[in-house]
Amino acid sequence: SNDSLSYKELTIDFYLDQLPCGDADEISKYENELMNSLYDAGSIYLHLLNDETEASKMYVRVALEFLPEEKAIAGLYQLYLLYKDQGKTSQSNTYKNNILTNYKNSEYAQLILNPNYLEGQRLKKQKQEIYYKNIYALFSNNEYEVVIHKTDSILTKDSSNVFICKYSYLNALSKGYSQNFTD
Repeated sequence: SNDSLSYKELTIDFYLDQLPCGDADEISKYENELMNSLYDAGSIYLHLLNDETEASKMYVRVALEFLPEEKAIAGLYQLYLLYKDQGKTSQSNTYKNNILTNYKNSEYAQLILNPNYLEGQRLKKQKQEIYYKNIYALFSNNEYEVVIHKTDSILTKDSSNVFICKYSYLNALSKGYSQNFTD
């Protein structure tokens, strides 16, 4: 006999009581964990174990069960790359066309259309960082009116800027400081 198992743990009710029946948040959490685990398993099969067959099974399952979730679109993209690398143009094009048709605004569609997309994004962020540092230098030099003008412009014209929260903060501080000096 195994003393570590209680009688209760050997009953069906013990396990049924642990199911998240009716709890939509718990079910969603478990589904999300499953999706991430399947995707990660695909990546392990592909990159660590060099098993493209098992990797494609994982990515296919993620895509079939979890679209339009971002990770599932990533699974489609991995399948596109996998078949492209294998020279299987027909299969590769199936996944490519699925992404470009059904998820045309996704980052993966951008990567397909522009292989230099990530480099462009990196350069864009780098430029934004330099510009932010320049505005911060103006703020540090108490040039609040200039900071307000420049941050107002960014806040209204560039909502996708990675420093948007920092600009908003500098804007508020500058308005506060400039009022203290003018009153």
